Amino acid sequence: MNSCKNKASITVIVNAKPEVTAAATTTSVCIGKPIALIGGGASTYIWNNGAMNAVPFNPTITQTYTVVGTDANGCQNTANINITVHALPVVTAKASKSS
Repeated sequence: MNSCKNKASITVIVNAKPEVTAAATTTSVCIGKPIALIGGGASTYIWNNGAMNAVPFNPTITQTYTVVGTDANGCQNTANINITVHALPVVTAKASKSS
């Protein structure tokens, strides 16, 4: 009987998730005015509404936006930001006779 033995080992590295942040140029805007959503803490960002990171767009409704950030290791995390969109006021004008 042969009593030979062998051993192998492997090192597993577990990377932490990135600390992703969500910011905006403003969190309260009148409809028709642009804002930009800005992700931080990772290498690349994908927003749930199709917005491009740090590229202005015109939001049309109040809602919470979610960003998925991916770091250089491929690890992902998410962050949220609420954007409030205000309707424009209704303005009426009335002419009067001038003397």
